Amino acid sequence: CLISRLLFQWARGRKPLFPLSKTGSGECSIDGIVVLFGKVVRYLYFCRTIIFYRRSMKQYIETPRLILRDWKEEDVEPFARINSDEQVMEYFLKRLDEKETLAFYRRIVDEFADCGFGLYAVEDKADGTFIGYVGFHHFDFDADFAPGLEIGWRLRKESWGKGLATEAALACLEYGRDILGLKEVYSFTSLPNKR
Repeated sequence: CLISRLLFQWARGRKPLFPLSKTGSGECSIDGIVVLFGKVVRYLYFCRTIIFYRRSMKQYIETPRLILRDWKEEDVEPFARINSDEQVMEYFLKRLDEKETLAFYRRIVDEFADCGFGLYAVEDKADGTFIGYVGFHHFDFDADFAPGLEIGWRLRKESWGKGLATEAALACLEYGRDILGLKEVYSFTSLPNKR
């Protein structure tokens, strides 16, 4: 009980964060230890949840209609729907299934960890809906301008025709120039894509 008390003090000279109930003899009861353990577990879970929420909700760029932010695990399901949409993926090599989308999501998160930037998750400010991504990606394939940094986007079909990709891309380019210090950014697509 003495160790428990010492571990859960806020600071020297302060009362324990979770006081234990005592028996009449001054020693801790089993009930008090069980209650303390439950409170500690709930407290640590609460702290972990808040820390994860704050970390995962970092906002990088805000435009009049959009928020460009870190990715959340909840984004994977709507992202999979975007990646499996025939119209959205028309000019890509193929549509992605759920497993491939999850692997893509992990690569995006890893690129953020490595570079501090990447393909930002895009959220519609009107209703908080995830609508796709816009942002930066390192590429290295067989081309005379590779390796380099591209700006890319992929939005759900329902968000097309509203100027959202342009709004987000212009804000990204400004952020890349002014905040990230990027000097050169490419954009490219397949030749049949006339959109």
